[in-house]
Amino acid sequence: MTHDSAFPFVDDPALARRRKISVPAAAAFNDMSEATFRRRYPHLIRQISKRRQAVELGDAIDLPPPPTEQSVPTLRRREDNAT
Repeated sequence: MTHDSAFPFVDDPALARRRKISVPAAAAFNDMSEATFRRRYPHLIRQISKRRQAVELGDAIDLPPPPTEQSVPTLRRREDNAT
């Protein structure tokens, strides 16, 4: 595989994480709807131009995973000891 000497940074992983992806793509990557992504992570959305909003790929990757059923605490009913 040959590389163009004018662009030695193409394979740089740090630079790849700075790549901008669309908000729907970031939401799909994290298995949520676009509306949920916009509601939960508005601080990650950048206004690129008048009509385009984007998220950095690294930010989309670094989001915490969604909670699993085991990690969500269940509410237990308190038993009253009426003695």
